[in-house]
Amino acid sequence: MQKIVVLYLVFGDEDLDNGLYEIKNILNNMFDYNDVKYVVIDNSNSIKENFIDEPYIISGNNSYFDFSGWDKGYLFALENNLISDETLILFANDTFFQRNYSDGENFLEVFNKDIIKNKDLTKSAIGYMDDFPKDVILNDIKFNSWIRSNIFFIPFKIMKDLSKLTFDFPKERIFSDDINKFWSNDDLISDNWKAYISSWLFGIENNNYPEYKLHWLKSKPLNESTWDFFQRKAITILSEHYLAARLFNMNIEIIDTNIFPKDPLRHIKPYYKEQE
Repeated sequence: MQKIVVLYLVFGDEDLDNGLYEIKNILNNMFDYNDVKYVVIDNSNSIKENFIDEPYIISGNNSYFDFSGWDKGYLFALENNLISDETLILFANDTFFQRNYSDGENFLEVFNKDIIKNKDLTKSAIGYMDDFPKDVILNDIKFNSWIRSNIFFIPFKIMKDLSKLTFDFPKERIFSDDINKFWSNDDLISDNWKAYISSWLFGIENNNYPEYKLHWLKSKPLNESTWDFFQRKAITILSEHYLAARLFNMNIEIIDTNIFPKDPLRHIKPYYKEQE
């Protein structure tokens, strides 16, 4: 029987029940038998906390959105003895069943028994891999792909080594004091990563890196009113990417649920499908 702890990150209760329903469906599709414990982390701090029975509900930490919330949920699970050495931890947020991607439209269906057949789930992460067109560098680790962080699995044996998910480096190594530059000159992060994420966050495409032109659905210009928000969002993306970089550096297998054909234009065409 597979032991699982679900850390489900929400912002208010609007998507609480639907998300838990979808998570249960995914787990039933993946495992014949499972022993699941649910922890809901509410980053809006508007849902009444429940420490007595499941789903446990705790107030989150929205400093760096999902990742700071998950770190708090993981600590709660540890302190309350919900996790053992054989536990597989599912991290999910309340967007995982609502996104309308242009590629991999039915990606949740790939979380099934076939994808994990004959795999050692105490030594493997599971998730949908996105990628950059070229290698980037974070903290001297070269990589070009990462786990899409709206839903993924990490076994406890690996989480013990990772310790936390949030990108934990001094902000002055990441950001400039000059709003017109945004990024620092520190070599902690490669220049092409900074250019790619500037395109993603601000819609600013860099002629020196024409291979990447993707824009986030909430991208907007950088100014004084958005500066703090975008710093927090950038650290969230760094946390997402650095997770995969560390896993690669640890030689951890990532079971990739992105089994779909890879469009050669995927880094320059719209990331989301047009809404009808």
